[in-house]
Amino acid sequence: MAQQRLRLTALQTEGQQRLTESQRLAQQREALSLSFAEAQRRREEQAHAQSGTTFETRWKRRQGQRPHYLLLTTLLPQLSGLADRLRQEEAQQSQRLQTRFTLSQEQAALHARLEDKTRLLRQTKTTLELERRIVRLEDERRALRADEPCPLCGATQHPAINAYQTLSLGRTEQQLQQQTEVDQCAAAKIEGDTRLHLLVTQCQQGEETLTALAHQRDELQQRWRQAVKQLAIAPDENLRLPELTTLTPETLQAAADALAAYEREETQLA
Repeated sequence: MAQQRLRLTALQTEGQQRLTESQRLAQQREALSLSFAEAQRRREEQAHAQSGTTFETRWKRRQGQRPHYLLLTTLLPQLSGLADRLRQEEAQQSQRLQTRFTLSQEQAALHARLEDKTRLLRQTKTTLELERRIVRLEDERRALRADEPCPLCGATQHPAINAYQTLSLGRTEQQLQQQTEVDQCAAAKIEGDTRLHLLVTQCQQGEETLTALAHQRDELQQRWRQAVKQLAIAPDENLRLPELTTLTPETLQAAADALAAYEREETQLA
């Protein structure tokens, strides 16, 4: 009986200890839960405060960037239009240079033909003049007889007498049609020279225009790079602008896309 009471007492004591331990663990869990909730609240407050600071910082940064951004939005259409004009002018200049080269070759060939035709015409005129002089000596020619001395030179042999007696100016005069060919060739050369001179002038003007446009492009690109550099002093992770070292359709479109994205984000921040 005594042993049973002792065992009962031991069980009661053990139960009391377990209850006490359970209560202690529950208190610890409650304390940990409160501590976690407090830490979570502090983190949320800190995140909210940082968010407000980040928003304010970004807004102030954007206000400082805005003059440079506005300059870029003004420069981009100028650069785009200038790039189009440069491409058009370069294509036209290339066509003018090709035409000038072709016409120069044609004029060189025409000049050579004109010289040939002129030389042949001079020879024909010389021959015709000699034959006309021979015809004017018709009486003397008719008096020539074989083995008899010529009254002009004393020769007794007259090998061309038969040819002289049948001499006709018709064939030689027909050859004077070469004069018409020479005149036509000379007129064509004058016309070609005029066109060539005009093309040379246009090519010179084209080079001057290209030089002026290239100078404008360089100035605009320099202003663009300076504005981009100013924006880079306070970098924005959402703004990536190309320096536009070349005005290709791809780089111009990339710049336009970047400026459009910048404008959309600024509208959201406003």
